[in-house]
Amino acid sequence: MENAITQQEEKSTIKYFKDCRNNWCKEDVLKLARHFHKWDKLTGQHHRVDHFILSKEAIKRLNKIKANQLIKNIKICLALQDDNVEEVTFCPFLMINDKEDLVFEFIPIVKVGLTAEYVPETFKKMIGDNWNEIDMHLIDDLFHCNDVNTRVRVLHYSIGNEDETDQKIMRYINEILGNITGITLYPGVDMNKFSKRDMISFTPTLGFNAKGIKENHMGLKGVVETMSGPDETLVEYLTPCPPTCT
Repeated sequence: MENAITQQEEKSTIKYFKDCRNNWCKEDVLKLARHFHKWDKLTGQHHRVDHFILSKEAIKRLNKIKANQLIKNIKICLALQDDNVEEVTFCPFLMINDKEDLVFEFIPIVKVGLTAEYVPETFKKMIGDNWNEIDMHLIDDLFHCNDVNTRVRVLHYSIGNEDETDQKIMRYINEILGNITGITLYPGVDMNKFSKRDMISFTPTLGFNAKGIKENHMGLKGVVETMSGPDETLVEYLTPCPPTCT
């Protein structure tokens, strides 16, 4: 039935979203790393999440937004489910236009012994390799920085600020809205920021798949790039808050 609510959609309620966001804020700094790993009973090892995807049901709901409004901004909100050592419990959400009733939960994908199915060029591949290779005990530091002499934890990443590049990105996303077939969140680490205590070094990248859309022609080289291989457009350089809240 088209109106039937799936289990995934039931979870994506405002209360569930708020609870998971609160879990992220409250979690001990030394315990963050475990939420990005899944326990494998067969090997007796922890495996790190490779990337996150939106479900088909979430994509369908996202595409319906165009009938009512344009997307003005997008946030990747960091969140945690309750503890479960056997599963990845880091659960980022995609929030549209700062509305808590327009949130979409990403599903973690763990690939044991395999590289990513798609291999983007340059920046995304570099930061993705850093994510897969960084020692577990360093993960906690990726999400913290010094902001006005205070140690802060990043809460979300945004697209849709007033600068020209962000506005171009939003025009592109609204162009494909209604035809989106997939959105992937790729974790990454920018090692150029790792030694700088006033910068967040965890650096996610969003990948958009859409049907019937020609190659990006909006002059966003360096911020949006097309992958070699499947038709996926990458949005890079998302703005972390804190410390760069607007």
